[in-house]
Amino acid sequence: MIRLFDIIVSVCLIVITIPIMGATYLIIKLLSMKENPVYVQERIGKDGKIFRFYKFRSMKSSANDVSHREYIKKWIKENQPYTHDKNGTPIYKMLDDPRITSTGKFIRNYHIDELPQLFNVLKGDMSLVGPRPAIPYEIEYYEEKDMKRFSVLPGMTGIWQAEGNKLISFRDMIDMDISYIENRSFILNLKILLKTFLTILGIKTHWRLVK
Repeated sequence: MIRLFDIIVSVCLIVITIPIMGATYLIIKLLSMKENPVYVQERIGKDGKIFRFYKFRSMKSSANDVSHREYIKKWIKENQPYTHDKNGTPIYKMLDDPRITSTGKFIRNYHIDELPQLFNVLKGDMSLVGPRPAIPYEIEYYEEKDMKRFSVLPGMTGIWQAEGNKLISFRDMIDMDISYIENRSFILNLKILLKTFLTILGIKTHWRLVK
């Protein structure tokens, strides 16, 4: 049922968002003539399979992954926050990334950069809901128990995103992924999709997705 739902919803969303994706493609192309507006990256999917992950390009053409690798090491191996807000709350998400363009910031704020992932869902590389798809160099810091998150398809969204990813440590994210896998159901996926949508709109909810 989950796979059928993924296919139906991804097709519908592709049809609905074609104007947005077309406009985004053209704007990025005009601003960066030499670059493909769709960025293709290798990610790790179900059972450790590598797949081609699609996003709209949001970074400078000269960007490298050195700063992100350092952030990943701090987040995963050391389980440390990236920074703290003015109230001292730990922030785990990488903020103010210098690699991101002004256009990139806009499309990221509204999650437009993620729309090409609907084609990953349609292809069967991803699901609408599941663990965050990992970059290959992340897993060098994984513990054996962390690999369980690759027992299901990665998702466009998941509990981590729905609960507010910038406030969640890597260890907490792993616990959330494992809880999701152990309680995975069509109804739970619907709840995660709804909560993700409300989170994007800035609407706070206090109901828990899993115990």
